[in-house]
Amino acid sequence: MSNWILQCSEEYFSRIYTHMRSTLLSKDVLHADETWTKVVQQDGRESKKKCYMWVYCSGAHDEPIVYYEFHESRASESAKEFLKDYSGYLHSDGYEVYHRLGPGITVVGCLAHIKRKFTDAIKALNPEEQKKTVCFKGQEYCDHLFHIEKKYKDAEPEERQRKRLALLKPAMDAFLLWLKETKPLTVPKSHAYEAVNYALNQWPYFENILLDGRLELTNNLVERSIRPFTIGRNYVPSLVMC
Repeated sequence: MSNWILQCSEEYFSRIYTHMRSTLLSKDVLHADETWTKVVQQDGRESKKKCYMWVYCSGAHDEPIVYYEFHESRASESAKEFLKDYSGYLHSDGYEVYHRLGPGITVVGCLAHIKRKFTDAIKALNPEEQKKTVCFKGQEYCDHLFHIEKKYKDAEPEERQRKRLALLKPAMDAFLLWLKETKPLTVPKSHAYEAVNYALNQWPYFENILLDGRLELTNNLVERSIRPFTIGRNYVPSLVMC
């Protein structure tokens, strides 16, 4: 059955695949992510080597395209080859590979990943203990930004851009000031320090959200497309090498 799928892909679906790729790379806004996956070798034994599925998708305000590309590693060459001629906005997480791409690419950071650092640091605490922590305050700042964004989520991109500059930017400035003031007060290598430091490192990419109303606060759009691989590897191998 695997060979049937491979044959269909090579002889029939490859043209669709190529067209999807060229169409996707013509868009102004992309999302990108990658995850490791299990592979079964031809003899039926599970490979101990981690391989990766790289996923790219179009923006929320464009025709929906999701493009999957398999590679045997997480090396930067995978993204560099796919995006070598691309020019536009690229949503991503904090993986440094995306920050070292071509000059025509503007990377847009993810607020969900910033919030996750704060949330993960306090999730083992009870609610009362959480409220006393630096990370709880950081989480509140993130939630406040999400709350503001919901007010104009159905607006057209141009109106969304104006609303962001008027409403979201002041809240982002306050969050950034808090991060800068809080970092010196945290213990190096502590959960609070790591969460604050991550947010500061990602800020130059996250603040690009203010450049265009078609951009999103998170990279969740592509993460939803990659989820079948993250769920499936807990149960059965995802790919068969034939």
